[in-house]
Amino acid sequence: MSTILTVYPHENVLLDVGCGSGLQLHYFKWNVTRAITAIGVDRFLPELEKIKRLLDHVVCADAAWLPFKPDSVDVAFYTDVCEHQTREEAQRTLRYLKQIAKRIQITTPNGFVRMDSRRFYRNQLQTHISAWTTQDLHQLGFRHIRGYNWRVRLPRILQRFLPWLPFYFTSLAECLWGEWKR
Repeated sequence: MSTILTVYPHENVLLDVGCGSGLQLHYFKWNVTRAITAIGVDRFLPELEKIKRLLDHVVCADAAWLPFKPDSVDVAFYTDVCEHQTREEAQRTLRYLKQIAKRIQITTPNGFVRMDSRRFYRNQLQTHISAWTTQDLHQLGFRHIRGYNWRVRLPRILQRFLPWLPFYFTSLAECLWGEWKR
């Protein structure tokens, strides 16, 4: 997050699509010295109810059908969302984000990572249904694409008895980061 603070020094309206717990924008909002407007969008109402006091605005909406005017957002964060949409929905979302935002930051697992959300989150929207690669992001106009890996070395006992663990948590998988800007 400290990198984001230096990469976006002058942006004032920040949109987090699929904001979940809202912590990304909440952290950003309280760690900058200037006034910013933090807007969180998610379809899962229980999360929005929890975070409405943390952000300036929360909107219950589908990422593929966002209620914002063209050029109304400085930076849109599309963090770990597109893998929860069909490819067509994600492409529609990105086309729309390119109309409303000056910059878009995207992160997604590199390739398909199995995540059956009913087992862990009780939120069917968390299930992964599509896969994305560096080439896909390039074709969508994203640049500066980098891979990063949060893979945690599991203790041997966990590796032995829980070999499926990395497939259920994207934070343990290799991810891609990219940026689009006008």
